[in-house]
This record gives sequence, structure tokens and C-alpha cells, in this order.
Amino acid sequence: MEPRKTIPRFAITLLFVAVVSYFWGGFTVYKQIFPYRQIQNLKNKYVGDSLTSSPRYTMFQTFSPTSDVVMVGDSLTADAPWNEIFPKVQIANRGMGGDTTDNILLRMDTILSVTPKKALIMVGINDIRRSASLDTVFQNYREIVKRLQQAGVTVIIQSTLECSKDVCGDRVYQVRDLNKQLEAFAKRNNITFLDINADLSSPSDGLLSKYSYDGIHLLGSGYVKWSEKIRPYVTAN
Repeated sequence: MEPRKTIPRFAITLLFVAVVSYFWGGFTVYKQIFPYRQIQNLKNKYVGDSLTSSPRYTMFQTFSPTSDVVMVGDSLTADAPWNEIFPKVQIANRGMGGDTTDNILLRMDTILSVTPKKALIMVGINDIRRSASLDTVFQNYREIVKRLQQAGVTVIIQSTLECSKDVCGDRVYQVRDLNKQLEAFAKRNNITFLDINADLSSPSDGLLSKYSYDGIHLLGSGYVKWSEKIRPYVTAN
């Protein structure tokens, strides 16, 4: 008779650790108790952050012209020639490709350095694409608004632009949930909220292909729609 095969003790231990780690990881994400911000701060202090070495960030640090309006956001904002769209307005483009709400909080000094009267914000899609929780994104967003208002800046919240369902799948619904929170927050705090998606997206498809070249970023026709929506607020004295 062959001896009974037994599972080695180390294998049982390894399986136990894997199961505990899996459920602990899920619990920390669900309860949002994982110290993301603290880890980011330590990274910035001891390792350095790619933000500070970005060529565009160095431009923000070097050039800070006094502006009536500052555009705040990620690549969607950065890609637009705002000075050409609004040639009669002193407008600073503080959009940076790949930015999240966390990144913007880290570079608030370069936004406030242009001493704007008004700030138009659009951010959040990169947070969602990187699986950040909506609660975290919303908390960061409120902090951005708070810091701008403390500096005497009038804040205008633009809805986070939806992505195409073909590209983002169900994440488009997360963008819509975020926008509902932002709109309600704006209403509670007497802040202007502009629904940029109204003319650029559809309920069934998300961001419409005729306005985008990749399901996320905009073509010129998309910026025409966007600029038409914000024009009264950008050009108003």
C-alpha cells in the first residue's frame, strides 16, 4: 500500500497567508483605510515625484503671468489652445497630461501663482481609470475647491468629461456618478456647475465618436462644443 500523500505544512501556511492578504486588501479598499496619501507624501520626500521633473511642471514654475482665468485639469484641458479660443481674455492653461486630483493638490502653488480671478476645473477621469474610489476623488475635489476659494478665486466646476463606452466600458457610469456628486456639491455651496457632457455625449454611447479620436480625448469639434458652453463664464467681467 502506498503511503498517504499529505499537503506540506508550508503550503498550508502559504495558502492561509494568501487568503488573509486577499480579504485584508479588499477590506482596506472598501473602508478606504489604506494610507495612500501618507505613502505618497513619503515618496515625495525621500524618493522624489515625477511631477516635479515634468517639463510642463517646470514651465508652470518658471512662467506665471497674471491671469483673469485659469483652466485646471488633465490632458483634456492641456490640449486646448485656450488663448486662441478666447484671444481677448487673459487665460492661463494649467492642464497637465495624466493628472489626477492628487496631482493637482500637489501643484496648487503653480495654479495660484497666476493670481486668477476665476478657475474652471475639469478633472477626475484619470483617477477613475486608475481605480481610485469615488469618495477619494470627491474628497480631493472638495479640497481643490476649498484652496481656490481661500485664495479669493471664483470657482466654476465643469462636469468631468465622459469617455466612450467602447473604450471605458462601465467606467462611464462612475464618471456619471462623480458628476452627480459634483453637481450636488456645487448646488449646496452656491458654485456654478457646467454640464459639458450635455453636448458631447449620449446616454447610450458616452463620449460621441464624432468629437473624439480615441474615445477619451477631443477633436477640434469637441473643443468647439466645450468652449461654447463656458464662453459666457470665461468672458464675463
